[in-house]
Amino acid sequence: MSRPNRSSSTRHPPPPPPPAAAEPPARTISNPNFTSNSDSHTINPSDADLRSYEDACRADSELQTFDSTLQLRTSRAINSIAVGLEVRSLSLDSLREVTECLLEMNQEVVKIILQNKKDIWKNQELSDLVDDYFENSLLTLDFCTALDACLKRAGHIESIINVALRKFDEEHCTVAGEGSAKNYSRTLEELRNFRLAADPFTQEFFRVFSSVHSKQITMLERLQAKKKKLDKQLGKLKVWRKVSNVMFIVTFASVLICSVVAAAVTAPPVVTALAAAAAVPLGSMGDGSTHFGRSAKGT
Repeated sequence: MSRPNRSSSTRHPPPPPPPAAAEPPARTISNPNFTSNSDSHTINPSDADLRSYEDACRADSELQTFDSTLQLRTSRAINSIAVGLEVRSLSLDSLREVTECLLEMNQEVVKIILQNKKDIWKNQELSDLVDDYFENSLLTLDFCTALDACLKRAGHIESIINVALRKFDEEHCTVAGEGSAKNYSRTLEELRNFRLAADPFTQEFFRVFSSVHSKQITMLERLQAKKKKLDKQLGKLKVWRKVSNVMFIVTFASVLICSVVAAAVTAPPVVTALAAAAAVPLGSMGDGSTHFGRSAKGT
C-alpha cells in the first residue's frame, strides 16, 4: 500500500484510494539495497566432513533422530522464505520461521553438549571447539533478538494500516448530508500515523545480519579445519564423533538458511532452486548439504 501525499488544496480532502480487492495488506519487507558478501565464500562442506557425519548418524540412533528433525526444520525455513518471492521481499511470518529454526537448532546442540559435558571438559581440544561454537551461537542469538524487535515494530505498523482500512470502510459507508462531501478525517489521521512510523528494518539491521552471516561462514570454515585435524586423533571417541558432527552440521544449516535470506533480496531464483531441493527426500542432512549446494550452483 503506497503512502499518499497530504492534500491542502481543497477544503474537503479527497478520499484515499481503497485497497485492491479489499484484501489485507501483504506483510512484507523489502530491501533492494541490501548486498551480501557471501559470494566470496563457499558454504559447501567437504566430502570427508559429509561422510563423517553420515557415518556418525548410522552408528547413533540419537543422531538419526536429531538429523531427521534438523532436515525438517531447515526445509521448513527455506520453503517459508521461498513462498511469495514474485517480488523481492520477505514476509514477516517467514522471518519468524527463520528465527524459530535458528533458536531450536541451537537448543538441540546445547542439549547434546550438556548431556556429554563431563567427557567434553576432560578433552581440551573438544572443549575449545565447544567454546568456539558457543561464541558463534551468541552472535546468532543477538541477531535473533534484533530480528524479533524488528518484527514487533513491523507488527505495530501493520496494525496502523489495518485500523486505517477499517476507518476507511466505516467512513465510506457513512451517508453524507445533502450537498456535503464524505468525511475521511479519521482515515487520513491513521495514514498520517503510518507515514510517521519509522521503517522497522533499518540499514543497521541489515548491517548486523551481514556481519553475523559472515562470521557464521568463518566459524564453519574454522570447524572444518579443526575437525579435519582432530578427527585423526579423536575419531574413535564416541563423544567426539557426536558433538563435533552436531556442531558442524548445525553451523552449516545456519549458514545455509542465512544465505537463503540474503539471496531472497538479491537473487530470488537461487531461493526457488533451494526450496525445490529441500522438498526432495534425503537420507541425511549430509546428503542434503550436497543437494542444496548443487541446486544453488545450477541457478
